[in-house]
Amino acid sequence: MLVTIVWNGGEAAEAVVLKLAEGSMRVMSAGFSDTVELRLSGEVWRDEQGQSVAFDFIGALSGDVARFCAERFPLAETAAS
Repeated sequence: MLVTIVWNGGEAAEAVVLKLAEGSMRVMSAGFSDTVELRLSGEVWRDEQGQSVAFDFIGALSGDVARFCAERFPLAETAAS
């Protein structure tokens, strides 16, 4: 699943959802050296620092996910090698 995460200050990042469970989500995004964990707190999603986030776009990935990730997140391919 592909999401656009928007932080309270307006910064946005496109991310691939790696894990989605009740009340938590782990995503991978270009610009972050590690995965990011988001948690649902009441009715608000928050990042690891407690900042609120919203989702501007949520969509399914179709086609070759590995190619998509390599194009969007080139460091992920390097780390796996």
